[in-house]
Amino acid sequence: MREVRMRDVALSLALVAFAVLSPLISLSWATKTPLDYAVGYALGSLVERMPATVLLRVFLEVPKGAEGLTFYVRVYHLRLEGADRVGEVSVVPEQVPQDGIKFQLRVQKVFKGYTEVRVGGRWVRRPLYKYQYFYVTAAAYDRESGALYDGSRAVAVDPRYYAYDVTVKVVRLGSKKVPADKVPKEGQVKYYLDQRCPNVVVFALSIPRGGKSRYYVPEGMPIRIQCFEKEWWTDDPSLEEWYEEPWEPAGSVPITVIRAGPAENLGTASSRYWFPINVDFVWYTIKETTPVYIIRLLQNPMDDCGGPEALATGPWTPSYKTYLGDMPRGYTCYLTGIRRTVAYRIQPKSFTFTFVSVAGPRTAEVTFSGSIEFTIEPQNFEIKIGMYDWSMAPPDAAKLVVYASDSSRNMLAARYESD
Repeated sequence: MREVRMRDVALSLALVAFAVLSPLISLSWATKTPLDYAVGYALGSLVERMPATVLLRVFLEVPKGAEGLTFYVRVYHLRLEGADRVGEVSVVPEQVPQDGIKFQLRVQKVFKGYTEVRVGGRWVRRPLYKYQYFYVTAAAYDRESGALYDGSRAVAVDPRYYAYDVTVKVVRLGSKKVPADKVPKEGQVKYYLDQRCPNVVVFALSIPRGGKSRYYVPEGMPIRIQCFEKEWWTDDPSLEEWYEEPWEPAGSVPITVIRAGPAENLGTASSRYWFPINVDFVWYTIKETTPVYIIRLLQNPMDDCGGPEALATGPWTPSYKTYLGDMPRGYTCYLTGIRRTVAYRIQPKSFTFTFVSVAGPRTAEVTFSGSIEFTIEPQNFEIKIGMYDWSMAPPDAAKLVVYASDSSRNMLAARYESD
């Protein structure tokens, strides 16, 4: 009887395995997808919602005059539906442990597929998970002077990594007074979706006829985008006036773009640049009641709100600023040894939203108008430029010279020159 039961169990497991693997094998055959990739994706999807625990260590950087004050440090989880408080402590800066104020965060491991990272000069496949966004605030109030000391920082968590360190820089706020009907109420979320950022040059390539270029952006390549915070506060919410603070930077978090390439241009004259599209921004209003009443408005970029973030191309007029190297006539290769560095790009943006105000049925209109910094890290993608076919070059061209059009060397341009 026991042997029959064991045989039945083995048969059941075999049928389950066939049911799972059969469509994967068919998919792999039909789409030419490697079977190990298809199986890995399926297994990753099965554990998509598995929770993970991440350690967040918070450090405070406080100015003179804030010593001895009690700071309220809070952590919020930012989701499309709103901001949830997931941790809170009160602490005096002098008593912050050497290894920081610790918060244990429970996050969902949302599997998105696979990405590739450069390891030792080659691309290595790694699992890709959806970023989880958090927001850390710290506030203390000096009742003798009436001064509010405050700071905030956005942070993105990748569930693959266990620990994150965040330093919140605290400043003394200098404020102006506004009517209560200019103050948005807590618990509101606004979306500004599908933004094009044509000022943000991720990379650019320019070659003459006969040259060649290559680029590759792996799936899930991160681009860091600056976050901002605005706030209003009062020590007595029954009053008709609140203090209003200007927009201030609150760190940066990454978004991820979909795969582009690998693509190679062999011999065709081209001058293009690549920039982000479908960049989504979310606004959250949050209320805190200690040490004083505070309404915070956070502007945060976020993945997967509207369409997937991607790179688009546009025509580019290069400048030939920094000489990188050249190839004499007869040589056909890519120029190697170009040391690219982190690029910081600025995109002007203006958003205006109308909120329900803290003053009952009246509305508060809030505008952000300023420049948002994007950070492009060169190790996350590949670009090359070189020579393909000298028979396409002008007869008087002695060499192909490669230049950088920017200090980070992520904008490459080549041209023919004579001796």
